Formats: sequence, C-alpha cells, structure tokens
Amino acid sequence: MPFKLNALTGKLDLVNAPSLSGAEILHSSLSGLSADDHTQYLLADGNRDLTGSQLVTSNNKILFRDGNQFIHSPTSSALNISANTIGRLQDQTDDVISWFGGGVTFGNTTLGSTFGMTFGAVGSAGHYIWNGATDRFNFRDDVMIGSAEKLLLRDTELSINSSADGQLDIDSDNITQMTGSIMDLNFSSGLLLDGADLVSNWTVGSANQIIFRETNEFMHSPAAGSILVEAGSKLTVRGNVVTEVGVVGDIELGDGTERDLFPNTTLKVNLGTPTKNFNELHVGAKTILGGDVDIVGDVVYTTDAGGVPFGEIFVKDNVTETTIAGAGTKVQVTIFATTGQNNNLTSSPANDDLTIIKAGKYMCTVSAVIDSIAGAASTMVLEVYKNNGATAFTNLHADRDMAGGGGEAETTTLSGIIDLNIDDTLEVWITNKINTQNYIVEDITFSLSMLGG
Repeated sequence: MPFKLNALTGKLDLVNAPSLSGAEILHSSLSGLSADDHTQYLLADGNRDLTGSQLVTSNNKILFRDGNQFIHSPTSSALNISANTIGRLQDQTDDVISWFGGGVTFGNTTLGSTFGMTFGAVGSAGHYIWNGATDRFNFRDDVMIGSAEKLLLRDTELSINSSADGQLDIDSDNITQMTGSIMDLNFSSGLLLDGADLVSNWTVGSANQIIFRETNEFMHSPAAGSILVEAGSKLTVRGNVVTEVGVVGDIELGDGTERDLFPNTTLKVNLGTPTKNFNELHVGAKTILGGDVDIVGDVVYTTDAGGVPFGEIFVKDNVTETTIAGAGTKVQVTIFATTGQNNNLTSSPANDDLTIIKAGKYMCTVSAVIDSIAGAASTMVLEVYKNNGATAFTNLHADRDMAGGGGEAETTTLSGIIDLNIDDTLEVWITNKINTQNYIVEDITFSLSMLGG
C-alpha cells in the first residue's frame, strides 16, 4: 500500500487508501503481510519461541484441541491439568504419569517394565522401584509407619504395627506361620510366650542350650541319645500324680563326684510300692538306712565281697607249748594255723589276729581246749585284747584253776559283743596268775561276726 509525505502536516498519508467508513479491509487488498517484522507476536506455525514469562490470569485457560483439555490456575497456588478422557505426563519415550477415571498410573503399561520414583529432600532422598519382571516393589530407603497405623495383610485381622514405643506387634486371628531353615530370635531380655502352648516340635542344636534365668540353669543334649538338665543349686521334678523318668533305658545320677539324693522335707519318699517295686537295687560303697528295714524275701549275698563282715582263725591238735615268761604277765597265743570263713575282714594266722575293715558292733567268740603240763598247779586266764594287747575287753575274760602234774585239759569259751573301728586288730592272750607253768593250747577257734553299725 503506497504512502506519500504531506508537506503541510509532516505526516505520511495513504495513497489511494480504501474507504474505512462502515466497511471491512480484506487481507487480500493488503500487501507485505508475509514480512515477519512484528516480533511481539507468536507465529501460527510455532517457529517463534517465547523469550519471557507469559501470565495467564485466573479467568483464562490454555486450551488444547477443544475446551475440555486445558491448563488452568483457578485459585492462588493451584494448577489444574484437565483432560476429557486420559491425562498423561511423558518424557521423550514413554509415559511417566497417566490418570484416568480416578486412578493414577506411574510408568508405562508394558508388561515387565520397570519404573523408579525418587522423593528429594535437602541432604537426602528416598527412592523405590516397581520391577515389572518380578511383580514387586523394591524399597531403597526406610518406610515409616505411624504409631496409630498398621500394615494390613488380606484383612484388618492380619497386621504388623507398633502399639507402644519399643514394641513390635504381629497380629493374626488364627495362625502366625514363619518358615525357613533357621529362626534366629536374638532377644536380650527373654522370650515371652504369654501362656501359649507349643503344638509342634522344637529342635535345639547339639551345641546349644535352653537356658533358664541364668547360664548355670539349662537343658542340653551333649551327645546323641543324652539329655542333661543342670541347676546351680537345686533341681525339682514335680508332678500331680506320677513323675516318670527313664521310661525306656537307664537313669544315671551324679557326675563323677560324690553327691546326695534326699527328700526336700522330713517327709518320707517311697522307693516302690507293694505292687510296683524295684527288681534289683545295686549299691556300691555304702548304704545308710535311717529307719526300720522290713525284708519280705530272702537276703542273699551273691559275691564273696557281699554281705556283713565275718572271719575266723583256728588251730586243731596243737602240741606246742605257750611259754609263760612270768607270773601275772600275759602272753599272746601265737599257734594259729588256718584261716576259716572270711568276708570283709582280714583273718591272719601268720599274725595270729583279726583286722577290722568295716567299723561296727561285732560278736566275738573264742572256744579253746587248754592242757596243763607236769608241775605245780596254776590259775589260767584267757582274754581278748585289741591293737597288740593295748586294750582289754572285760566281757571277753575267763579264769580256770589247773591241777598240777600235767594231763589236765580244760575247755574254755569266751563270747561277747564289742565295738570296733576300722584297722583295729584283735588277739587272744593267756596268763598264769600264780607261777610260770606253761600251757598247751591244743584246740582254739577265734571268730568275729558283725551285728550292726
């Protein structure tokens, strides 16, 4: 469209300008429209970028395709992205977020795809990944569940939560099942079962113990087929009616050191009943019975070392004189030749004595035939002493008057109950009270039998 300078006004006037009164100006009547000399406008073909911020007021929207797809800020601090059917946020290759019908999808919908989400914060970031190939979430950071919330499984009756500080609750309305090769319960203060019953077997390894209260009260299986129950001071086994130990196999008491087995009160404990009794009772070194002993059957000693102590020494048809050194001086009878029956007692003809192995009360018996020899009459005394003549037993003493001239034979018997200690020795001694006439102890039997403790 041509212009010319108006010399009077100093302005440019249109030459052959169309009339503007009441009429439209058609672009077809204009020239120079293709010149891009108005850079304040956006181009319809999108070839001009925005170089500054553009303000869209609250009453306006950026529309896409039609009025149902738009970006809009209806109030301060709010930005709405609205789509008629499906909304998507995408990167250069795929969906990042899409939403439809009230649901939101992160990542694309391709089967097996993996999508990660990161939550940023100053100095830290949280991250989790959805792995489509394994059909699970992978959390790369901690997940905090509030004290009033629960992690529910299947329904509200199955949950994990923390109802109080320092406490973890795993709740189920029926069965709580944990499976695996090893369950490691590392609780410093203990395991509280709240009165629940064990309804299946628990296996404790050979190197492990079930410990009660402290480390010296425990149950343990030190070897195959063996159970050890140990207590620091006292072990109590109690039942309402019967406590059975060792239904199959042996019961072994003790640990190689001498121990006591006794009731915890003065009340009696019965070993067996008239209808249920022990077949055999074997006792090693010593049996101490505090009360009466009622024996219904026979008492049989099956070995030479069994039973009560007894022993004897004797001589028959001796002709050797026993020399009397002085009147009133006792002389030991030393002509014994044979050991008789013997058990738990040392009978020695060589030493002419009997030696005590077990202390107690003994019946002592001496039966002798003593001959006089030619010479004066005498008074013979026969006695039993212990420990090489150191101590006499007054209940084992006899006097006999022997006629002179020889050929007289007197029978003398001594018997009495005496108290003896271990290692005591007993001997028979003879005395001529009035002179030094010798005697011949022709026959003599010297015996001991234990009666009690």
